[in-house]
Order: sequence, then structure tokens, then C-alpha cells
Amino acid sequence: MIKVYIEDFCHDLNYKEVILYIGQVETSKLKQKLIDDCVNHMYRFDKILNDSTSSNLMYIENCDLQDLTHKVQRYIAEGYTILTLHEDRHGAYYVEIDI
Repeated sequence: MIKVYIEDFCHDLNYKEVILYIGQVETSKLKQKLIDDCVNHMYRFDKILNDSTSSNLMYIENCDLQDLTHKVQRYIAEGYTILTLHEDRHGAYYVEIDI
């Protein structure tokens, strides 16, 4: 597994068909980072955290924060990948991928 760092959520993840599981990071810091990176539709962030159907899953499309409106299996069938978001000891965000 290798670490791939996310420098800018809007630039690095826009239309990349990556769904992030955000349940392992401190969410108030993540929310501020998304705002700093000019991600739109941040009103969806609380829904992602609190709605049982969202399961702490999000993705970015058109620089807009997206919650899952369908079952996860549908996204996987459409080619999306689900990755766990991590934060290193310096506060940088990354995902781990197999190569």
C-alpha cells in the first residue's frame, strides 16, 4: 500500500470517482479544510456525518461536496472506488491505495 496525499480536495478529487470514508478523521478540521479548498455545498457535510444512509461517505463532483444518494453497490458498479481518509501527525490528509 502506498500513501497518496490530498493537497487540495477540489483539485485532487474532482470527478475522480473516489468515495471517501471520513469516519477516522477529526471532522471539524476536515470541514475547515474542505472550505479552505473551495469545496461547495458544505451544507451536506452535517448530513454525511449524521444520516445513517450516508455512513460517513462523501465524494466531490463539480467541486461540490456530494453525499451518497444511492446504495454503495450502485456507485461501485459505476466504477467508483471507496477509500478511507487518513490524517497524518502533521495534519495532512491521505488515502492508501494498492498498486
